[in-house]
Amino acid sequence: PSRLLLTPHTKTSLNLSWDHSPSHNRTQPCTYIVELRDPRTYSWSTYVSSLADTSVQLLSLNLNHIYAVRVRAENAFGVSDPSQPVTSRLLTRTDERHKEDEEPISKTRRLPSSTLGDYGTRPSFQVDGPD
Repeated sequence: PSRLLLTPHTKTSLNLSWDHSPSHNRTQPCTYIVELRDPRTYSWSTYVSSLADTSVQLLSLNLNHIYAVRVRAENAFGVSDPSQPVTSRLLTRTDERHKEDEEPISKTRRLPSSTLGDYGTRPSFQVDGPD
């Protein structure tokens, strides 16, 4: 998998999307394994496996933690090496003041400039790396 993109969704969730593996084709089915690194122990664990889609919503995340996520492809021949991880700080102190049930940030809606400033930089990163 390549070109991982991690973006804020709600107060306690992030959206993750990526491009198919270059070796992906319709005759050889491929599924994905999403791994999440624990922000306290730095150990990787499987968040979801056997995922046919190239996106997933990461739910029930904690305030002000920096999350790292990576993806592996899996087919009949085995499991790929992990993608380059992407990281995102889920929330800031400003976000704590927002309601729990606030409207999700859509892919087409532009983030308010105040949100970008709270992160210090853009809140998500896109990383190209080996599959």
